[in-house]
Amino acid sequence: MELASGAAVEQYGRLAVEERVPIDAEIARLRADSTEIRTRLAQLERAMHKCREATDDLSGSALSPASGDEEPSADIARLKAVLAAREQRLVEVEAAARGQIAALSEALATIEESIAWRATAPLRAAAAALPQPVRLAFFRVARGVYWALTPHRMPARLEWLLYAPQMRRTVKRLESLSEEVRSRLGTPLRRSYGPSPIERLDVYPAARPDAPVFVFVHGGAWREGEAGNYAFPAELFVNAGAHYVVLDFIGLKEAGGDLRIMAEQVRRGIAWVYRNAASFGGDRDRIFVGGHSSGAHLCAIALVSDRGDDVAVPADTVKGALLMSGVFDMKPVRQSRRNAYLRLTDEIEQAMSARRHVGLLHVPVVITYGTYEPPEFQQQSRDFFTALKDAGKPAELLEAANFNHMDMMESLSSPYGPNGRAALALMKL
Repeated sequence: MELASGAAVEQYGRLAVEERVPIDAEIARLRADSTEIRTRLAQLERAMHKCREATDDLSGSALSPASGDEEPSADIARLKAVLAAREQRLVEVEAAARGQIAALSEALATIEESIAWRATAPLRAAAAALPQPVRLAFFRVARGVYWALTPHRMPARLEWLLYAPQMRRTVKRLESLSEEVRSRLGTPLRRSYGPSPIERLDVYPAARPDAPVFVFVHGGAWREGEAGNYAFPAELFVNAGAHYVVLDFIGLKEAGGDLRIMAEQVRRGIAWVYRNAASFGGDRDRIFVGGHSSGAHLCAIALVSDRGDDVAVPADTVKGALLMSGVFDMKPVRQSRRNAYLRLTDEIEQAMSARRHVGLLHVPVVITYGTYEPPEFQQQSRDFFTALKDAGKPAELLEAANFNHMDMMESLSSPYGPNGRAALALMKL
């Protein structure tokens, strides 16, 4: 077996939760939708029944019976079709959940039947009887022994630690820098751009009127992050004479595991800025967007959207984009361990791969990455740039020597950093 300790159950238990929670959320949402539709359907059918009774009472009189029940009938037919689709989707999701639970149960059973698992049973029982602090220390030692006994796994692990050795500390530092920026610039304007509570954005306004706008889409592996923790670049833009806008949007778990819902909210946020720029002194004809990591991915998807609804970004809305350390083809992501919670299907992989839709991109793009980032981030940036150039699109590729993933994010706050300098150049500030 691959794992010979409690780390095995921990891994599969975590996978079970990551797989199950998005499905549970989608099932709950589908059931709630179905209940709401049934309620509306019952109301319409009651209204139709009353209309027919009134028509029967008027028959034979001088009054002509009204024929206003055509619209309710159409509504009923439409709601029945929607309800049938929702219930079909519910059946599919529940079937998928059963399949995943069966697969995870089989994997767990395989672990429990292994010689290594049975041999370590007394050790685990002894560890369970220890006080919690001692037990945690014990498992840390056991984990270290495991990695020491599996040297073939160590290079990849150490390689990642080399890319961002102090990632958590960097995240905390950026949060504290954001608090300091707010203390100097003041509380941002908080605006709603969509119907759900999470669809809000922070605006850090510039002093000059009719100033350009930079809309930022944060990263966080599609699972975490909030606008308040990404205020730290605001001073760069405000001091340069531009408004800085940060979007809040749904996390993957809350979206039921569907990246398309996240991308739709990002598009809606950018569209709101375009329509409402004048409300905070922005110039709707000078809107620029940028994103880092998974935020760069969502930003790129917004740029290649070709939908005709109210969340689509018109071709001439955005005047330039800064895509920092992003991913632009979801096939490698689907093959990675992140797919345990992304659960990408063929349809979502195709729709969420900006590299496959470069023909729909109509704005100048600057793509940046650091040489200390994981190879996949670097390769994705280079490949996306090549695809854009092959399609005749205006694009620029910037490689930042000796910058890791989090360094690249932090550099957006400095006019001398690779991303800060690129953003100001893109906006001609």
